[in-house]
Amino acid sequence: MVTLPGGVPPQASTFGLVVPAQPGRVLNMRIVYDIRNKPEWKMRHEEFEDPSSPLYHKFWTTQESRELNKPPASWFDQVGSWLTSQGFKITARDPNFIGIQFTGTVAQVDKAFRVEIMSTNDGKHYSILADPMIPARFQGTIIGILGLDNLGGVSLAAMGGAAVLPSR
Repeated sequence: MVTLPGGVPPQASTFGLVVPAQPGRVLNMRIVYDIRNKPEWKMRHEEFEDPSSPLYHKFWTTQESRELNKPPASWFDQVGSWLTSQGFKITARDPNFIGIQFTGTVAQVDKAFRVEIMSTNDGKHYSILADPMIPARFQGTIIGILGLDNLGGVSLAAMGGAAVLPSR
């Protein structure tokens, strides 16, 4: 297992998360995949920003962006298999959103990602207070896990600083 950095929301320390969240509470989550073809993406991004390039400020079509960023089916299969082995239920495999949606209980999350989801006394707000862990084989594949808190907002840090080139 390896740590997936940047998963703790910055505002988590200000919410008074003092008790463990209810173990049976069901969470809706999403695994966010990294860009499939980083070298090509980086080259295209540099050309987009380079005034001497013929591709300077030429936006990608939606199709071009999807093709470059689309995760391979093997990522869905491998990550999905691991998630189901941990007791999670896969709810959507959507390559257009570069991720896989799933549900599970707080207890399953705590065990699978080696975290403890903490809650406010009234149970209204919850969050992790330490970065989640993922199997080492998914390092470089998974860049974020959304839904481990309900504090609002998503930081790019929580997704490894992922960015997508503009498309038209």
